Amino acid sequence: NNDEQGSTALATALRDAFVAAGFAPSNYLGSQGLNPRADLTGLNLSTKPKALVEYGNMRDSSDIALLTSNEGRQRLAEATVAGLEGFLAQ
Repeated sequence: NNDEQGSTALATALRDAFVAAGFAPSNYLGSQGLNPRADLTGLNLSTKPKALVEYGNMRDSSDIALLTSNEGRQRLAEATVAGLEGFLAQ
């Protein structure tokens, strides 16, 4: 079965790491950067904690600049690793 509690903990750890790295959480879907979904079969059939990360909004020119720069992608990667480490340390 779906590990809803583990997935929420993982998503929260990732979101918190992105915020700590200076990124703003999404404000157009969900709440406080989290948007639980029940319609993504690949995620919902997994029995392990999982989260889908949206690294940018393609309608936002600032996000596009971040995603197309080596420095921006490095910062995103480091925040992702920090979030995973935070989750695994729980």
